[in-house]
Amino acid sequence: MRPGSALNDKPLGAGSVGVSSSQQSLHQQQEQRNENILCAVLALLKELKESELELVLRDVEKKLSPYKKQHMTPH
Repeated sequence: MRPGSALNDKPLGAGSVGVSSSQQSLHQQQEQRNENILCAVLALLKELKESELELVLRDVEKKLSPYKKQHMTPH
């Protein structure tokens, strides 16, 4: 099973109220492109050693930090 494929198991036309078929097609192409990129990244990660993975982890954490700050709730 490809990563993210379970997320794409919606019936055609699901959530398409007011969306033209060309917009839907573009959206599906973008989703497919993102899925392809994710598959490629995951395949490349398997080839990296621990020290290289730590560099990737730091970069990912930097990229995610703005999103984490938005979703933080005070205790």
